[in-house]
Amino acid sequence: MKHKKTLKDRGFTLLETVVVMGIAAIITGIAVYGFQNIKSSTKIRTNTSDVYGDMLSTQIASLTKKRMFFIVFGANNYTTYEDTYNAASPTSTEGDGILQTAQDANIGTYPKNPYYTIVLTTRNAANTNDSVAACDNTICFDSQGLFSFYKTSNNLLYGLKAIIHFNFTNLSVAPEYSCIVIEKTRILKGEWISANNVCAAK
Repeated sequence: MKHKKTLKDRGFTLLETVVVMGIAAIITGIAVYGFQNIKSSTKIRTNTSDVYGDMLSTQIASLTKKRMFFIVFGANNYTTYEDTYNAASPTSTEGDGILQTAQDANIGTYPKNPYYTIVLTTRNAANTNDSVAACDNTICFDSQGLFSFYKTSNNLLYGLKAIIHFNFTNLSVAPEYSCIVIEKTRILKGEWISANNVCAAK
């Protein structure tokens, strides 16, 4: 007696297999994209926390040691210097408030492994962009732990607000913490709003 094949017995057609594989590929692609977004967001949050910690520890060191610290920003990092050299008295270690990278103590260059380009911007009292070049990409904390921009060409300090953020364009949603605001007396973490070029402190 011939057995009649039921729907359960007949297996899958080539078309059904292709459709299932296509759906699986789409789901996998979405999952991988989501994972990459999460991974990138985590890296940005980590870098932001690292920079925040460096700025805070430098501020505390300047207040504790009662001397000026300079933070010079490069293409994708920053180097911290402690004001330990006095040109008028070379044997002194008290410093003179002037950045001299060859003589002042080099604390180190950070971050060691930046995942995204670091961007330093300035804000004046009217909350408009100033020229970063005018400040020579250098910020400092004085002997009282107060923040200022430092202009190397004439050794002047400017009481502006600094914003440090990471240049990321491949994320659908910005991480909760992706920028830092440095004001005269405080340092805050926040979310970078690229559409408005502002750091929403939290």
